[in-house]
Amino acid sequence: MLHFDAALSIGVARLALPSADDRHDAVSHALALRAHWPLLEALEAWLGEALDPAPASAGDVDRSDAVVLRVATGGSLGVPIAALRAPLPATLRDAGTLIWPMWPCEVRLDSVLPSRVAEADLHAGCVLLLPRSFEPAWSVSVHARPPAAIGTRAAQWHADTQRLELTPGSADLAVSASDDDWQIVFAVQPAFSAEHLLGLAPDAACWSPAPGEDMIVLQRSGRRVATGRLLAAGRGVGLRLDAVVVDVSVPA
Repeated sequence: MLHFDAALSIGVARLALPSADDRHDAVSHALALRAHWPLLEALEAWLGEALDPAPASAGDVDRSDAVVLRVATGGSLGVPIAALRAPLPATLRDAGTLIWPMWPCEVRLDSVLPSRVAEADLHAGCVLLLPRSFEPAWSVSVHARPPAAIGTRAAQWHADTQRLELTPGSADLAVSASDDDWQIVFAVQPAFSAEHLLGLAPDAACWSPAPGEDMIVLQRSGRRVATGRLLAAGRGVGLRLDAVVVDVSVPA
């Protein structure tokens, strides 16, 4: 296998291409590139910039910040997520197997201003109404953990079916909230592919908490303050606190 690096405006694309012989000279590298040139041209069109692959030592094609295309010849192309600006064209989708990294995500159902809730008043059994749940569409935010090559993405929470949906063709940035606000998040962190988080997938991504995974965390300024469950509250939803657990840190 011959290895190449191609510098991009953001990051480096890494290629691992099979060779017709065991040599690693300039001729072998040139022949390997020529055999895969139609694929490289399609990659250039997708990225919107020219590639100039140069021989390199064995590099890590499979990276948590890259999408990998494995082709029938046994070769692999690794492209940094940050360099992607458009959905994958059909020519590349049909060329081999595409592998997108999966990132665990924190799902923030809502945020509440500090002026609305005093920490001293929190206790088991109290209910905190969630303002976004009273809107026609419940918009939530999804944060990759750890923060990767994407920002905070908007999604929809369907309370009636207990389903989170990332809409295809959309990578809208969610409205950011201050860390000083009260944050209402799922305790479990579902994993989504980078393709869906970037809005580049042709289909929607959905997630529903499994039985026993419906615990909600109330946190503020990096502290997990309380846990509870969602419950219907008129035309909206409230968070009923089951326990107050002050001074338990939330991973950054």
